[in-house]
Amino acid sequence: MTSPSDRIPNNKASAIEVGKIDRWLVAYDDQHPRSDHWGCWWDNPKGDTTIEFDKHQWKVDGSILRHQSGWFRDALSNNNPHVVVPSHFAKNATPQLLHAILRFMYTSSGRFIHKFFEGVPSFLSCVEVFFIADFFDIGSLKEAMLANIRRHTKLILSVYGENRRPLHDEVPSEEKDRLVSFLNGVIAAETQHDWSARLQKELYDAGDMLRARLLEFPDFRHFVGTKVGKDFARAIGIPDIRQTLGKEIALKCTGDT
Repeated sequence: MTSPSDRIPNNKASAIEVGKIDRWLVAYDDQHPRSDHWGCWWDNPKGDTTIEFDKHQWKVDGSILRHQSGWFRDALSNNNPHVVVPSHFAKNATPQLLHAILRFMYTSSGRFIHKFFEGVPSFLSCVEVFFIADFFDIGSLKEAMLANIRRHTKLILSVYGENRRPLHDEVPSEEKDRLVSFLNGVIAAETQHDWSARLQKELYDAGDMLRARLLEFPDFRHFVGTKVGKDFARAIGIPDIRQTLGKEIALKCTGDT
């Protein structure tokens, strides 16, 4: 098998496929020169932040990195200018490989960032990035993704919860996008080979808080028709989904509360 370093000619990532992570990363051609803004990941002798990866160390400009990476700011501690990224997936991993992985994760062109809501990755993106961060043992990034899930949940409740629309009314498009992303995130979390109890609990808690909105959401009825959906519904306190949905519909039609 070709080593990761052999796949990165002239400090440019041409393809990524390193054992376990090839489930998450797809091969792509990096057409961006070092001069573009993603060059902030490259070595800068005058940088104020040290990146360490597989016994390699190099300097980066932390302020530019935090500015360009947006939602990644919280994952880099302002008080600790030394970020250690342990490597246990490839013996020949290089800083250039890490650059390629991070660039792929943090750009809107990567498949992980399906959609942004107020500068925060979607539910589904949070789940997928969580598993990558878990694999690389980047605890701060995992915590950031869990926090983003909680943030999305609270935002749905605060923005859409106060003036709940009747069941027969159309769900606002942005709320629909969020709920669809949430259901896709649940599917992604439950079908991953590397299961995470912490992530599952976070999604269960979110589902419990969003239960009323989910019951009014047409796509949720299709979701619970799957095995993952049925198990999730039971986990958030909906033991008989058809009966529960029937009661919800009856209440909406009669106007009872």
